[in-house]
Amino acid sequence: MNQFMIYFAWFSVMCFFVGSFLKLLKINNMPLHLRAELYPVVHDSKYSYGGSYMEDVNYVEEVRKGLKNIWVNDIIEILREVLFLDRVNEYNIYGLWFPSLLLHWGLYILFGWIFLSVFSVFWPFYFLIQLSSIFGIVAGAFGVLGSFILILRRIFSQELRLYTTPLDFFNLFLLLFLFLATLSTFLFDANHDILKYLGSVISFKPANISNFVIVQFFLFQFFLFYFPFSKYMHAPIKYWTWHGIMWDDTLTMKGNKQDLILQEQLKYKQYWAAPHAIPGASWAEVATNLKVEERGNNNGNKKTTL
Repeated sequence: MNQFMIYFAWFSVMCFFVGSFLKLLKINNMPLHLRAELYPVVHDSKYSYGGSYMEDVNYVEEVRKGLKNIWVNDIIEILREVLFLDRVNEYNIYGLWFPSLLLHWGLYILFGWIFLSVFSVFWPFYFLIQLSSIFGIVAGAFGVLGSFILILRRIFSQELRLYTTPLDFFNLFLLLFLFLATLSTFLFDANHDILKYLGSVISFKPANISNFVIVQFFLFQFFLFYFPFSKYMHAPIKYWTWHGIMWDDTLTMKGNKQDLILQEQLKYKQYWAAPHAIPGASWAEVATNLKVEERGNNNGNKKTTL
């Protein structure tokens, strides 16, 4: 079992990084989104009153000269969402914000605990070991409380149950058991085996460790393996959903990268049927065709013609 845990540790870490990289690469190479021109855009100098540089008469010339954007605002806004879940708090209809905040902070601190524990293997200073233990206890407590409340909310709220899938429950229970196992290593005084296990993983030399530690790290390693293929990936994808979609106000100019991407995407074909659709036509044909009309046939159905 100990030998398996060592190999599983390295395998899960590789899956976490390689799988996440490939998933993010796929997302980055997906077709350009249709920008909704949502304002205010935080990096715009007119953000304070909700305006945009596109309100200026000579904004094209300003872009060509090099528009000055306040990119630090992007970072601050993303951090507010990642660290404090601002949007969840703003639309906190079902009382999910506080338990979600606990759960997310539990995960952040859990990773901090793992990093501190790994450092403690190489530099076993008393202060570092004690600090890592505090991180582990706090992460376990936050995570257990947050995931447990979220599970109860989804079970007892009739509206939440309507769109809560079995996979959603699986994800929450996985986190609940992970945090319970983390907390158990400290409650049952098995934390002294944590550094021993991490040392065995680094050296590839099996060691006798507590079952509590085996269960905790098995769940953590499974979490790492599962992460790139699950809804947990929403965390790193926030860059695209915030910076890349909500705030993408890059001006499309003839011959620039964005224009070339759009030219290729305009060649995509429509393959669905709808009153306003032209099956088999390209997006460019749809966008430039002024004769698209809806008309009913003898059966009362509608069809679209070029």
